[in-house]
Amino acid sequence: MQNGSKQETSFESFDILKKIYQTQIKPVEQKHSFHLTHGMPFREGEFGHKPLVLFLGQYSTGKTAFITNLLGKTYPGAKIGPEPTTENINAVMYGKTEKCFRGSIAAMDRKSPFAGLEDFGKDFLRKFFVSALPQNLLENIILVDTPGIMTEKTEDKGNSLEGPLAWLIEHADLIFVLFDITRIDMASEVKTLFQKLENYTGKVRIVLNKTDIATPHELLRVYGALTWSLSRILPRTEIPLIYIAAAAPHRDMKTRHTGILEENKKLLLAEFNVLTQLSLSRKLEAITKRMKELTVFIHLTAHLKKKLPMWGKEKKQRDLLQNIKPVFEKVAKKEDLDREYFPDPAYFTQKMKDVSFEKFTKKKKQSLQTLENVATNELARFMPYFPRIDEKYSVDRTQTLLSVFEEKEAETWKIDMEEYLAYKRIFENERAGKKISEEKTKKILKKMKLPDNDAAQIWNILDTKKRRELGLNAFCAGMYLARARLQGEQIPERRPKLLTINAPSPTKKIQTLKY
Repeated sequence: MQNGSKQETSFESFDILKKIYQTQIKPVEQKHSFHLTHGMPFREGEFGHKPLVLFLGQYSTGKTAFITNLLGKTYPGAKIGPEPTTENINAVMYGKTEKCFRGSIAAMDRKSPFAGLEDFGKDFLRKFFVSALPQNLLENIILVDTPGIMTEKTEDKGNSLEGPLAWLIEHADLIFVLFDITRIDMASEVKTLFQKLENYTGKVRIVLNKTDIATPHELLRVYGALTWSLSRILPRTEIPLIYIAAAAPHRDMKTRHTGILEENKKLLLAEFNVLTQLSLSRKLEAITKRMKELTVFIHLTAHLKKKLPMWGKEKKQRDLLQNIKPVFEKVAKKEDLDREYFPDPAYFTQKMKDVSFEKFTKKKKQSLQTLENVATNELARFMPYFPRIDEKYSVDRTQTLLSVFEEKEAETWKIDMEEYLAYKRIFENERAGKKISEEKTKKILKKMKLPDNDAAQIWNILDTKKRRELGLNAFCAGMYLARARLQGEQIPERRPKLLTINAPSPTKKIQTLKY
C-alpha cells in the first residue's frame, strides 16, 4: 500500500507539471516557432507514464536473457541465441494476457509514452514491437529491449535505428549498458555509444553479464579491467554503478559468487522501486532545460529579424547564417545567456536555411516574463509536491545528499537527492557566478509565501559570516528549512550539516560536505 501511495502522489505531481507546461510554456513555444530547431512540444503521453528502462549493448551481451531473468520468464516475441537475434526494438509492458503486437499502435496513441516514435516513420515502426504479459515487475516500469549495437559500416545498410535509439536514450529513466564478461574491449561502436550517452551519464548503469561462467578470481580481474577501460572513455571522474549478473541463474553456482549476485539483484530491484519518483525529477529537469533553450531561441530570432534590412532581406539572411557563430557570441554577451543552451551552429544553419526570418517576432518581453514567472514562481511553488524517497536508493548513489541535525531528536530533517536536485535547479537559475545573493534568496522565499521574520531567521542561521551570499549547499539547506517551516516545523537555533554518502553502497560511511 505504501508504494501505491507514493506512486499516486507522483502521478498527481505529473498532472500539475503537465498543466504548467501546456498552459504556460507550450504557448510560448508555438508563438516563436520553437519547433523549427528543437522538435515538437512535449506530448501528453510524456507526462505520468510508467518509467522507461532501456537496455543497450553489443550483440550477444545477453540483453534479452537479462530481461528474461528479471521477469522470470521469456517475454512474447523474445529471441535468445549466441548470434545477433534481436532485430527489433521491443517494449515490454504489463498486460493481463500475454501478447505481442506492432508498436505502431502505441506510437500513434498520443497518450502513449512512445507517441514521439511516430515521427520516425513507417520503416522504423515495422521494427518496433510491444510485448505484454502479467508480471509484477511490469506494474510500475516498462522495459525496452534493443538490437545489439553494430559498427557504423554495418548500420549503413538501410538498417539504422540511430534516430529512434537517440529518442529512447533521451526519454529513458534508467539505461543499462551490458558487457559480456568474455568481451569487455572498448570497440569503436562501444565508444560511439558512450559518446551518445555523454549528457545522460546520471541515469546510466553498467551490467557485467554472464559472470556465472567465471571463478571469483576471474570476476575480480575482469571487473577491475572493465572499470579501468570505462574510466578511459567516460567524460567524468566517477564511472557509473556496475552491477554483475548471471546469464543462467538456474546453474549450480554454490561454489562461485552466489551471494554477490543476489545482493546485486536486490540493489537493482530497489532502484526500480523508486523510478516513478525519480522520473518526475527528470521530467522537471527536461522542462527546465527546454525553457532555457527557448529563452535563447527567443533572443536569437528577435536579434536576427532586427538585422534584416528593408531591401535585400534574403541576401542578408544568407550572410547571417554563414557567419552565425559571431552572432551567437554577440547575443550571449548582450543578453547574459549561457552558451551551453545555444544550438549547434551547423545544425541551426541547416534548419534555418529555408525559413524566412520574417516569420519571427521582435516582441519578446511578454514571453520572457512568462518563462521567468514559471522558473522562479510556478516551479518553486511546485516543490512541496516532490515525493520523498528512501535515501538509500537515490538516483546516483555516489552523490546521495542528506541533511541531519546533530540533535538526535531532529533525525527526520533530511534532504534526499530528489529534493536536492530541485533546489539546485532554482539555485542555477538565480545565481550570479558561484553564489546566490541575499536579495534573490529572500525573493524566492517570499514567493514560497514564507513570512518575512521566518525568512530573516533562516538567513541568519545560514549566513553566519555575514557575506550576504550563499553557496549551493547552504542555499539547499535554507530552501529545505523554509519548506519544513511552511509545513509547521520549528526553525532550529543553528544550521544543519549537509552530509553525503560517498559510495555505491548504502552501507558506506557518511562524510560531511563543507559549506
